[in-house]
Amino acid sequence: MGDLIVVKFGGTSVKDPERLRIAARKVQEEVCRGNRVVVVVSAKAGVTNDLIRQFAEVAGDHPKNDPFMAERDAVLAAGEQINAALMAAQLRVLGLESRSFQAWQADIFATGPHGAAQIEGVYGGSGVKHYLDKYLSGVPVVTGFQALTKERRIATFERGGSDLTAVVLAILLRAKRCDIYTDVDAVRTADPRITPEACSYERISYHDMLGMAQEGAKVLDRACVERAKNAGLIVQVLSSASHVPVGSDLPGTILSSELSRLKDGRPAVSVSQKTGYTKIQIKWAANDSRLKFAGAALQGLSSEIITFSGTEGGSVIEFSVKSEDAGNVQEQIRKAMSGQNVEMTVTENLAKVSVTGEMLKTLSQARMDVLAALKGEDIDVSLFSASDTVISVLVSEDKVADTVDTLHRRFRFEDPVQKTGPELRGNS
Repeated sequence: MGDLIVVKFGGTSVKDPERLRIAARKVQEEVCRGNRVVVVVSAKAGVTNDLIRQFAEVAGDHPKNDPFMAERDAVLAAGEQINAALMAAQLRVLGLESRSFQAWQADIFATGPHGAAQIEGVYGGSGVKHYLDKYLSGVPVVTGFQALTKERRIATFERGGSDLTAVVLAILLRAKRCDIYTDVDAVRTADPRITPEACSYERISYHDMLGMAQEGAKVLDRACVERAKNAGLIVQVLSSASHVPVGSDLPGTILSSELSRLKDGRPAVSVSQKTGYTKIQIKWAANDSRLKFAGAALQGLSSEIITFSGTEGGSVIEFSVKSEDAGNVQEQIRKAMSGQNVEMTVTENLAKVSVTGEMLKTLSQARMDVLAALKGEDIDVSLFSASDTVISVLVSEDKVADTVDTLHRRFRFEDPVQKTGPELRGNS
């Protein structure tokens, strides 16, 4: 027998009967090459959103406690359960031995709250493993996005959780590789819907992929990348389109411990974006209580960008929060500032755009270059932060596309010869 491979098909890859047949034929081709294949499927594109809507219509204003959310998870899990059975049936039509597995049948267990559970482990030897032992050419099809709690209730993961299911199964089964079939042909240096000239990675490191996922890239779920990194599992991102070769031909982007490089061999950084941010600015006169106030106001705050400045005339703290949390944060601050001479200013409808990648370590002037590029395009930066491998700016949401495109062009991905100046040549 050949290699054991876990393949995962996203919602757009199995959204209708024709796409389902294309996906099934890719599995068939891998089996014909002598490989053993385990399939993980998402719900059809749009189905989960429709199930969320249906549950919301019933739920109304009912308190969202865990027992109630367990019923929501039972509803949402149906999308993957239906698709797993349809995929197994399609594989049987093609002449393959196959059967579907729900999470409890595959012994996948979860911990954490309903709707945001995390895989705790795969126990009992795994029903999938027993099936593979029994049928040497069998193709098990497993529901993604869900697992079983210790109370034996179905719990769903956060969106993108089918990637996590696939990676965890690949690690358990000691698969050679985990192929993630999706509607893009590779991991790119920016969202191609914003920047059509975004370049494709041939290989991307776990570190760089984690950075991209953290800063808003939707290609892979962050939790699945972390699991793959810890286990040293090779993951491939590739297109499910009919004209694209199957995973064993390695046509996509390989995620591994190797340094990132584009299809033409160049190193690169990526530009990612996340919308839905609010900036809160707090000003107060300098006095002996300012540090005490700062600690009280920001205690427990989850902020991705924080800046602090102080002069003889006063002090300023500026920070970003997700917009859905902004109201609660403002209330906490009002309580903390009660009785003090403090001014609070709120700016809404902001987005975070980030340049990420280990290559930033070699670009000594990258931080200044980012600010200069945006200034040259008259894009106002509300907040700025930088580390060795991430540079982030907070800009108006209506400037997201311009910001992404400007930063992508600034690093000259489209031209392997030209550079913006000596500072972008790094150590090469």
